[in-house]
Amino acid sequence: MSSQVRLARRRTRTVWVGDVPIGGDHPIVVQSMTKVPLEDVKATVDQIIASRDAGAKIMRVAVPKVQLLDAFQQVVKASPIPIIADVHFDPRIALGVIKRGAAGLRLNPGNISDKDWLRRIAEELKQSGIALRIGVNSGSLPRDLIERYGRTPEAMVQAALRYTSLMEDLGVTNIKVSLKSSDPEVTVEANRRFAQLTDYPLHIGVTEAGPPVEGALRSMIALQELIPMGIGDTIRISLTSEPALEVRTANEILRLLGVGNSPTIVSCPTCGRLQVKHEEFFQLAERIANRLTGVNLNVKVALMGCVVNGPGEAGDSEVALMVGGKDQVLIYYKGKPYKKTTWDKAEDELVALLSKLTPDK
Repeated sequence: MSSQVRLARRRTRTVWVGDVPIGGDHPIVVQSMTKVPLEDVKATVDQIIASRDAGAKIMRVAVPKVQLLDAFQQVVKASPIPIIADVHFDPRIALGVIKRGAAGLRLNPGNISDKDWLRRIAEELKQSGIALRIGVNSGSLPRDLIERYGRTPEAMVQAALRYTSLMEDLGVTNIKVSLKSSDPEVTVEANRRFAQLTDYPLHIGVTEAGPPVEGALRSMIALQELIPMGIGDTIRISLTSEPALEVRTANEILRLLGVGNSPTIVSCPTCGRLQVKHEEFFQLAERIANRLTGVNLNVKVALMGCVVNGPGEAGDSEVALMVGGKDQVLIYYKGKPYKKTTWDKAEDELVALLSKLTPDK
């Protein structure tokens, strides 16, 4: 078993979001964003905890109204991981979240145009030491840049340079940047160009990527180009789905690209030879995948349905589960039969065996 692969990484400054380092020589950080109204503090915290359990290291929360600042503070206090406040248009909210414990602030300086307010925000950022993420999206670019370049990678790069220069002039240096489009090719080119010009850590991903299948594929198209270039210090996979699924997808993409350290799950697609209901096998595979998301083990786990390919996959896996009959399940360990069990106990037996393995250091 090996730890996270060290690809050649672009050299950047290090930005801290709470106790989580981003950039420099640190591992890529997975994050997501809550998707319930902030008024519902419990539901917000529940999504944060589920995302943490799936492997998220930081979480973003939209704060759309001044009236929600107290709810935001409650979320920050209850969260097990650092919280980034997502703020647009209203500078009062930006000042409020800084004072209420935000570990980071996501801001688009283009929609807060008053220089006095920006100066006040900059002073609070410097005093608090929290990180600023300058977020540039192709869908919300300054009009003058659109007129000059169109909605192109160059327009995105120029917007990012404009905003970072503005905040640096105000004394803010603890900055990370994102340049996102719903078009993977535009996302890749914008990040590639910007990475050549600066040492800011980059938050990467395809914005509004789509429903789970389409969004995962669209995100993979971009990330399989950016990450081998050494570009990308923190990522979010933006899916029309639950935050925990975004995190699980991000971890899987990183693993496939050789920079993740989580279990590889191979599972039988099933056919007419399966001796349990197909729906039950599908559900078992999904539950096990969910339970293993975020587990820091670089192992292969096989979930097999019959004797055609099952023994071969089991022999090539650290841990495997093979359905031998209607209520006969055999657990394998390091290619050899380990324990016979029953269908209703198979999931827990497999996870219990994995929990005994020593994570990579």
